[in-house]
Amino acid sequence: MKFFLVTVFTVFTFTFASAQEEAQPQEFGFQQKDIFVEGNFGFSSSKNTNSDVIGDYNENKRNSINFNPKVGYFVTDKLAIGLRLNLISSNFESTQFTNPNLVRETKSNAFSGGLFGRYYFLELGKRFKTYTELGVIFGSSKSETSEIGNPILIDDNSYKYFNTSLDLGIQYFLTSRMAINFSLTNLFYFSSNKYKDKLNETEGRGSGFGGDLNIFNNFFNATSFGLTYKL
Repeated sequence: MKFFLVTVFTVFTFTFASAQEEAQPQEFGFQQKDIFVEGNFGFSSSKNTNSDVIGDYNENKRNSINFNPKVGYFVTDKLAIGLRLNLISSNFESTQFTNPNLVRETKSNAFSGGLFGRYYFLELGKRFKTYTELGVIFGSSKSETSEIGNPILIDDNSYKYFNTSLDLGIQYFLTSRMAINFSLTNLFYFSSNKYKDKLNETEGRGSGFGGDLNIFNNFFNATSFGLTYKL
């Protein structure tokens, strides 16, 4: 599903760009003191079905949506710093193998904000610009699990977290001011969190470090796309 959406979006992008070519030459890219605003959108949907019983549940469905607005300022022609927000909403359903009518649903929402630094290191022609980005965010999230049709909560957790990640992106300029943006997130990351289980009245801390250098695998699992506009 995600591959189909990215493919359709890419075809539309290049079709639109070709129609917008102007007779007069344009300069594409950024310079020192430029300001840009950007909005990246990501969506993923997955379904896993096991032929044998694994634990209590054997069919899992997950849908996730995120929106990541940014504003940046170029301190040099290649280096920009800025502010970012991140909004995430996800839904996870687990169906019991022995009782298909019993479905557990987990709803999660998260909000975070932070800083980023972006460095443009390669130009692929006049319109394509590639960059790497290091971001730091602080945020909170809430997660609730219940059985569909049953109002009683099974889990009720909240988190406060810190995350830093290294991303990779590419932009294609439609005009001298507007570009399509694709990014691969969490090539490397470190996270730390503090959680609170309200039902069991417990608290704890956790941390993790990892990444995904397999770009083809990461492309289908951690891709976001959107628009960049130079002010």
